[in-house]
Amino acid sequence: MLRPSRWALGEGFINVTKFTKILSLTEATGRCNGRRKADEGHIFLAGETMRRVFLDCTAGTGAWNMAVDERLAEMVAEGTIDVAFRVYSWAPACISLGRFQKAEDELDLGAVEREGIGLVRRATGGRAVWHHRELTYSLAARVDNPLVSGDVKGSFAKVAEPLLAALNSVGIHAEVTSGEPPSEGKRLPGNPCFSTAGAYEIAVGGRKLVGSAQVKSNGVMLQHGSILFHNDQHRLLDFVPPGPGKERSAQMAGVLRASVVSLAELGFSGPGVLLREALIQSFSQWVPGGLQRWSSKDLLGPELDAMLARKKALQ
Repeated sequence: MLRPSRWALGEGFINVTKFTKILSLTEATGRCNGRRKADEGHIFLAGETMRRVFLDCTAGTGAWNMAVDERLAEMVAEGTIDVAFRVYSWAPACISLGRFQKAEDELDLGAVEREGIGLVRRATGGRAVWHHRELTYSLAARVDNPLVSGDVKGSFAKVAEPLLAALNSVGIHAEVTSGEPPSEGKRLPGNPCFSTAGAYEIAVGGRKLVGSAQVKSNGVMLQHGSILFHNDQHRLLDFVPPGPGKERSAQMAGVLRASVVSLAELGFSGPGVLLREALIQSFSQWVPGGLQRWSSKDLLGPELDAMLARKKALQ
């Protein structure tokens, strides 16, 4: 049984296993637990034909987190791995923008910089998300993999199964939403991702608990989502630029309180590591053949360096 040396709910991950430090990059907080070859259980053996992996990661910057997600999706496209799953958190607090959002329209960039808040663009669509006291999951697989095949809604519905199972195992009884979000104002600045729940998202009593986004590109589906320890989504409103969005901030703050629920509000009092382990176990049972821990060493190289540079440039 793994036991954390210390833990503060939602304040980021404290490693409970020996982790491999990422030495060749400047993202000092972006670290993934992993084991090396042979005696430490590295999973890629000669002649292995099906590679299903997970990376169990500590807190990383926004650029690091998105670069790793996108590099894993690239490796699925290349055929290096078949399924990749990871869990991670964010440090410092970060705002992620959807793929098609314009940063200058959505945010007061000067205020973001003054406050030392991270900013990154996701490869996935959707709207802005505040990342801080949460646990984030990501999954990459080929679009023709039966685990995720189908249209966007169908893929969301399939991935919801292990998410619901993991939450249920820690005492959170959630459901999958079936409706579409209201169209009024949903593309205006100051209207964050968590302000509405679309079809096949995870909610409790109609209030959104998990905010997920997905992209299908180059034959690969990438989906990632935030599971909130605490509801800090109103912090996004502090960085809305002047204009209609700013004028709606007070109203939107009320929407975010009413439409979003957090694990803390639902009475989850256990250490966050319990949810992390529940997710790993649930997805390992969901993927045929299970998931095996993969060394973060195998991510290092010019491809990840180039991806990280693009993420830092808000690409």
